Amino acid sequence: METIEEIIEQCNSSISKRTDYSFYYEFPPRRMRFCVIHWSNAKATWYISGKTREYQLQAREKYAILIFPCEDILIPYPIEIVKKIIKYLIPHPLYENSFEARRI
Repeated sequence: METIEEIIEQCNSSISKRTDYSFYYEFPPRRMRFCVIHWSNAKATWYISGKTREYQLQAREKYAILIFPCEDILIPYPIEIVKKIIKYLIPHPLYENSFEARRI
């Protein structure tokens, strides 16, 4: 069983790889309990994407590959865990250069 710190570290590692404005292709995790988080530049925060259920349904298809825009990230943990850790995640790497970040 992973600790909360290890889960946060793994999530932050995934976030730090989102360094360009492109689509990202991912195979769904073997365990079907996953969540998708979405970055909001306006609020400078992560939140659980309303499309999580849609992605979960797509993942059930044989040979599924999920396509994410740069601001959506697949987190291979259930929503219950993600709700506990979401406030500890690092900001999106592209936010630093955004218009919204410069206004603050």
